[in-house]
Amino acid sequence: MKIDFSFSREERLKNFTAIRSLFTSGRALNHYPFRIIWLPLEGVQSVFPVQVAISVPRKKFPRAVDRNRIKRLIREAYRLHKHELYQALAGETQCYAIMIMYVDKSLPVYAAVEPQISKALNRLGKKIVAASAPNDSDGKV
Repeated sequence: MKIDFSFSREERLKNFTAIRSLFTSGRALNHYPFRIIWLPLEGVQSVFPVQVAISVPRKKFPRAVDRNRIKRLIREAYRLHKHELYQALAGETQCYAIMIMYVDKSLPVYAAVEPQISKALNRLGKKIVAASAPNDSDGKV
């Protein structure tokens, strides 16, 4: 299988109702300096298993140039490590909406962002697979 390192338009989360439902009923994962909110998208058929949006708060970074730089760093790290998440979700038939939020107060460097995104995506893949697995709580083996 060839790994695709692109980040196409179809992989970006742009649907307003999906973003709103992410914040109202999504599940969260904290992996400092990121907070990742995820939610399965109902009735969405996509070639890609994940649609992603990236957010940096205006309150912590009032200058747009700083927010845009942080988003660019996160996008680049995600683009290079998304295949790890895709491999974890290989058995899933559902499409997921994901919001990656930067929660630190300092400007990051790429060398700090990339390994944290990789670890966060691995944790997220494990959480999604565990949440979607059928629950065997009836006690039968």
